[in-house]
Amino acid sequence: MSLYLAICLALLGLSSSLRDIGTSKPLQPDDYHLGKSLDITQDLVDLYPGKGGPMSPPEELRQSNNQTKAVWAIWPGGLIPYWLDPSFSNKDRAMIANAFAYIEDVTCLRFEPDEDEKNPRMDIIADDLGGYCWTSWQTNGNGHNTYSEVHLSPSSACTVPRTIVHELMHGVSFYHTQTREDRNQYVRIEWENIYNDSQDQFEYCSGCCCGTHGLDYDCSSVMHYARDQMSKNGRDTITPLSHSCNVPYFNEWNYYEPIMSNTDVEAVQIQYGEFC
Repeated sequence: MSLYLAICLALLGLSSSLRDIGTSKPLQPDDYHLGKSLDITQDLVDLYPGKGGPMSPPEELRQSNNQTKAVWAIWPGGLIPYWLDPSFSNKDRAMIANAFAYIEDVTCLRFEPDEDEKNPRMDIIADDLGGYCWTSWQTNGNGHNTYSEVHLSPSSACTVPRTIVHELMHGVSFYHTQTREDRNQYVRIEWENIYNDSQDQFEYCSGCCCGTHGLDYDCSSVMHYARDQMSKNGRDTITPLSHSCNVPYFNEWNYYEPIMSNTDVEAVQIQYGEFC
């Protein structure tokens, strides 16, 4: 069964999708405690030297029906029921707990274990993608059949809190900052330095959910790619056009603080404002 078909069936309530690989293992207080105690820059910087990271989902998912639904707040009440892959390591679980706790601390979004095995639901999946990660979502337009998949390469740059937050933000229907239509006023895309098969990840956002809520372009957004992301030759793929535009290199991006900028937080609060 194709991944796209699995998602469509899940939306129709005809498939348990990736639950077939094992029972969910929800986060426990010990996971949150360990996640809070880890010093990200000290405990993980040597383990994950900056390879891999976020990427767009497969093309067939990017072209699916989420491109035509006029939705923003796809999670009713800002509540996200989640299914967590039982194969994540204790450290990965701690990092996911850290990301959950951070988002809940700065926004009105909330995560809780999924108990009824129905949609809406977000599946967080341990998927060996060579250090990369991606997220897709589908919805019927009213939120009650929302389904999202967050694919994280275990024990990699994708299980560091900032990248996890980045992927979770995709799962609530946010998109990459560098694909905003006003990006050329703030950054220059260095097309010649980007892997040929990754250039579509720098094209302008299209479809339903490309609005900006009237907020300014934010170079420090958690949704902005790193300065050298998807580089085929080690050179910059994104060049800031002013000193006020701080776009970190990827070996710094995962440890950049704050994880979410003020603009990121404001965007979530606006998008899910009726629940805040």
